[in-house]
Amino acid sequence: RLRTDGKIRARGVSNFNLSQMEDLLRVPHGDRCATNQVYYNLGGRGIERDLLPWSERHGMPVMAYSPLGGLGTNLSGPELWKYVQQARVGYVIPVWRGLTVDAGIFLSPIGPESMLVKDNWNWSRSNLFYGLPYYHAGVRASLPVSDRWTLLVAGFNGWNDIVDNNAEKSVLVQATYALPEKLALTFQYFGGVERATGAPEGHAWRHMLDAYATWTALPRLAFIVQLNAGLEPNRFGLAHWQAAALSTRVTVFDWLFVEARA
Repeated sequence: RLRTDGKIRARGVSNFNLSQMEDLLRVPHGDRCATNQVYYNLGGRGIERDLLPWSERHGMPVMAYSPLGGLGTNLSGPELWKYVQQARVGYVIPVWRGLTVDAGIFLSPIGPESMLVKDNWNWSRSNLFYGLPYYHAGVRASLPVSDRWTLLVAGFNGWNDIVDNNAEKSVLVQATYALPEKLALTFQYFGGVERATGAPEGHAWRHMLDAYATWTALPRLAFIVQLNAGLEPNRFGLAHWQAAALSTRVTVFDWLFVEARA
């Protein structure tokens, strides 16, 4: 009646579930509903199971409220960012060979294994992978200094921290060497205070050195070797570790590989 009298332009509903939307379409002029406003964000995706596909099939617009999250979630809250794997923006500054500066959320460059299984030699993970960071948030700059060497420096919020858990920042310095289709070398240092503010270990700076090489010895035979070591002096003493990993891959056919790891 309000729409017929020209007092409103459109009408909609809010928080209707699938059953309620089906009931709405059964009443006279129910299909004239302009939208269904529902709770939807990265942390609340329940409507994707049934309501959203139904709305798409019936041409019913959906409007999201709390798109940045629910109560207690904000732009600096970990509940918002924990679902984002990668997000960055960058610019190539025309300096020398091109200085690339980008900021955002990055997969960790430490170690040859990636969170993205498709980029690894096999579907499983090594034990060493689980002892290293998976991702970082911050800013980094890389510069090719020759046809084969590239230098990178970065400042991050920490070790697997998108929202920092203390007032400190972590640093990474990396040098990579690439001989196309033959050899790739990576050397890097990562350091920073990784404990949360108020941790019993105190203001402990963690140091880590990492190096790995990928060598294609023959057209169908390749190796990856990784060396990693770290230490953290804290109130309880000196925490430290050393680790190594070796992988071998044989290409049987273009679509079949056999890989061994130790």
